[in-house]
Amino acid sequence: SSKNKVIYASVSSIENFRDCAFRFMMDKQLRIRERDDNTKIMTNLLGTLIHGMFEAAYRTLRDESGKDPEIFRQKAKEILDNDIKYGEFADKCLKEAVASRAVYGSVDSEGNPKDKVFEMDTYAKLRRMFTKMFRDVLTDSYNTGFVPEGVEAQIGKGDLVLNIPYDGMELKFTGFIDRYDVRTDE
Repeated sequence: SSKNKVIYASVSSIENFRDCAFRFMMDKQLRIRERDDNTKIMTNLLGTLIHGMFEAAYRTLRDESGKDPEIFRQKAKEILDNDIKYGEFADKCLKEAVASRAVYGSVDSEGNPKDKVFEMDTYAKLRRMFTKMFRDVLTDSYNTGFVPEGVEAQIGKGDLVLNIPYDGMELKFTGFIDRYDVRTDE
């Protein structure tokens, strides 16, 4: 019987199952992983680096604005309206993300490329992807008034508890949420 059972699930695992049930089964149940032979950057590592850039960007803006929505909007507008500032901000976020996450030896401790292949391929690709995506995301934050309260926050701890009753069971979310926002005018 499914009554009174508790299911623990991360948002990522639900998304992964929805995206491809077979890959989810291979990874989570059979523990068969994609081969990593260091011949090129793996797709999931590229995603991790982009994710790190978004974290760095929102953490920087949140901290510099003191979580004040008006100051956040002002700083966002300054970045969005000035291509040079936007590029400098993207570079700062890229360096911060790759300094802690890139393949050893490809960048120095400040995130500057040391390896020409990495610089010309992966580093340039990351910058290009981030600058295209982040402009839309930051514009959306600016237009909606949502200010990032936290990034990479653990679900199920403190104020971020997400439990949903369903058909006599309780679905308890675990894991981490990329970013959560607070809108103070509501």
